[in-house]
Amino acid sequence: NVNDIAFDKTGTLTKGNFVVTHKYSVDERLMDNLLYSCEKKFTHAIAISICKYLEGKAEELTLETLTNIPGYGIKATFRGKEVLIGNKKLLNKNKVEINEEINEIDNVIYVSYNKEFIGYLVISDEIKEDAKKAISYLNNKYNIHIISGDKKDVVKKVADTLEISNYHYEMLPDEKLKIVENINKNTN
Repeated sequence: NVNDIAFDKTGTLTKGNFVVTHKYSVDERLMDNLLYSCEKKFTHAIAISICKYLEGKAEELTLETLTNIPGYGIKATFRGKEVLIGNKKLLNKNKVEINEEINEIDNVIYVSYNKEFIGYLVISDEIKEDAKKAISYLNNKYNIHIISGDKKDVVKKVADTLEISNYHYEMLPDEKLKIVENINKNTN
């Protein structure tokens, strides 16, 4: 009695092996050290890829506080000043002005220190080799959905490649649950 199947994107349809493809910073040493120090405490695929990229290039700083904010990123304190590492929504929510025009399709990780934008990383992921074949098979029998926290362009790129017409992007964890509940409600 299955009509719909919903997939998360990262690590399910894509490899989850993120690679840093581009970096911009007004203070590279500070940004690298903040990124490394904050991300080292987490096991998310993006955190692991950032630490791997910065290994040997950055030093670990002593942070006073460190908080994961699901769907946004990380908030920390270093030398009594706020550190933000995450998506654009995190910086906007905390009233940090991004003074760079950033037009990237892939995931952008923004960094600010003491309410000042100091740079960003661009991170890419690859679609799994067997995903296209599996989705092609499933598309003939079910309504397929992607539900992701990633930005629209990233999710759309994967959806277009895998020929999935139903995709949801920039979803926080509770929003993902609501989407699944709505799909379930509409199929019963």
